[in-house]
This record gives sequence, structure tokens and C-alpha cells, in this order.
Amino acid sequence: MSFILTGKTPSDRLAALTADALHVADDFASIPIHDAFLAAGYSAQNDTEAVIGHLAFRRDWLDRMGIAADKARIARVRGDSMAPTLHDDDMVLIDTGSREVAVRKRGPEDRRLPPIYAVNTADGPRIKRVERPETGQMQLLSDNNEFPVEVLTGDRLKRAEIIGRVVWWGHTVRE
Repeated sequence: MSFILTGKTPSDRLAALTADALHVADDFASIPIHDAFLAAGYSAQNDTEAVIGHLAFRRDWLDRMGIAADKARIARVRGDSMAPTLHDDDMVLIDTGSREVAVRKRGPEDRRLPPIYAVNTADGPRIKRVERPETGQMQLLSDNNEFPVEVLTGDRLKRAEIIGRVVWWGHTVRE
């Protein structure tokens, strides 16, 4: 009956739907979600970092943010050291192409918060605000005041590896 009304066969409609889906696919990048946790607390160990799913982000947004889709990864937060900004089980989008933390001294009037990074330390993968007030030193800061600032120098600094800058997070409201 629909052929009589529209003149289109089911295969014509399928072709149109496929074309629409391809157009949508061009507008979005599929970012892998890894079975990995970043400690927002004291430590997290991951037995696997396998891809367990994907989340779509608009390509134009990624471009505006300066993120290459093939350098983007998603992991989960474990712990409460970054509360109230990040919560246990939040998802974070990590730009693995952004791994440099510039040396920057903050003045007393500077109210800007340091950026959040995923960092691999001797204690495992972590998620913290990262600041480098001077060469040879890195500070890992928590948003939760119950967690002290961690200062990495010497061998601890050499072993620390920036995984990437956190550029987005998603939070599920649980009641």
C-alpha cells in the first residue's frame, strides 16, 4: 500500500535510511570506552584495558577543542578525591595527544584551576589536577580538600607519565 501512496519500494526507503545513517556517521566520531579506571583517590590497578564500547562525539566539537578523534579515549573514575568535580564511576574523555604540562608559576591573584590529567604513576593510573610550578617538579592536586597535594620530584617524577588531558566528563545521577 505504501508503494501506491509514495511510489517508493521498501528498498528505496532502506537506501534513504542508509544514506541518512552515513551522513550522521560522518558528523560523529566513535570514541572507544576502555575497561579501565583512573584512581581519584589512592590507587587503581587495571587487569585489562580492553575496549568495552564506544561513545559518539560530534566531530565539529572535537575539532573546536583541538582533539584528534584517533587520540581520544574514555575511561572511568574510581574514588572521591576529585569530588565535587568528578565522582566515582564518572566517564572521562582523555585527549592522549595532549601530554605536555607546561611549567607555570601561579601568582596569588591567579584563580584559574590547573587542568585535569590522567597520569600513570608508581601507584597506578590516576586522575588529578596537574601543575608544574618549576622544572623538576610536578604537583598532583585533588578537588576534595581531604586529600593532600602530592609533589613528585626525582625518580617519582621520572616514572610519572602523562596519559592525556581530560577534556570532558559525564556523570550519571544516582538517587
